[in-house]
Order: sequence, then structure tokens, then C-alpha cells
Amino acid sequence: MESFSPLLNSIPIMIAPILGGIIIVAALCLISLKLSKHSFIKGQVSFIIALSFLGGIMGVIAGGSSSPLGQTLITGVLGLVSALLTYLLSKEALRDWKVLMPSAMVALIVSAFIGLTIGANYKVLREQHLVNMQKSQKLFEAVILPICLKELELRLQGIPEPESYYSQCPQK
Repeated sequence: MESFSPLLNSIPIMIAPILGGIIIVAALCLISLKLSKHSFIKGQVSFIIALSFLGGIMGVIAGGSSSPLGQTLITGVLGLVSALLTYLLSKEALRDWKVLMPSAMVALIVSAFIGLTIGANYKVLREQHLVNMQKSQKLFEAVILPICLKELELRLQGIPEPESYYSQCPQK
């Protein structure tokens, strides 16, 4: 369970902003379609919301990823989405969906950009945390550890610590 701790601590940093961005983007796309007197058929609203979620999640993965696996995943998912959208635009039976495609693509791209921003922000926070951990480790190795070794050496020699001295070493 300890290995999931960084992931669980990062949830509020990423989830709340990306959900807010997805909701705002989807709402703006749907409002713009409604203002243009578009009447929705079954599945169109959920299609725009799904593309907003897909874009946001892909953006967070790409922005926060330090490995090439994230970019490979994004490339594959974008290939599948492009194939789906091309199919939807080419089918004559889906004529009602052609009006929706520009708004759906805008929702996907803007959500992906928001996700990239949030993911990159998380990546910077993670890197800053790593630098702080490295600084703490160096401080421990350069200052605290030698003091603890000297304290232990003095204890082993039977030399008592002065009354006003506060030990730098963790006591068990």
C-alpha cells in the first residue's frame, strides 16, 4: 500500500482541476451548439463529454509522464479516435453527426491542452519534491550522520552528554 502513497497524494492536485476543465469545455461546446439552434439526437451530448474526458486524461498522462510509454499510449489512443472520427464523417447514414464533429474536436483538443498543463504542473511538483528529498538526504549524510556517529562513539567510551545538550540522533 505504501507504493500507492504518491499516487493517492497526487489525486487532489490533478483530479479536481482536470474535472473542472473537462466540465467547462464540454459545457461550452454544448452551449455553443445549442445557441446555433442544433437539436441533439441520442448520444451526441455523451459523445462530446466522452471526447472531453478522453482529451483531458490523455493530456494529464502526456504532461505528467517522464517515460516514452505515456507518449506511445497517447499515439495509439489518438490513432483510434482519428479512425473513429473519420469513419463517422464518411458515413452518409450519420449525416446528423457531421454538424457535431467540429465541436467534438474542439472539446478533445482544448481538454487535452488543459490536461497537458495540469500534467506538466504535476510533473514539476514531483521533480521539486525529488530535489528536496535529495537535499535532505545530502544534509543527513553530511551533517546529521557524522554528529550521530560522534555521539555514539562518546557513549561507547562512557563519556556522558552535558545536561543542556539535545541529541541530534533519533532515539529508540
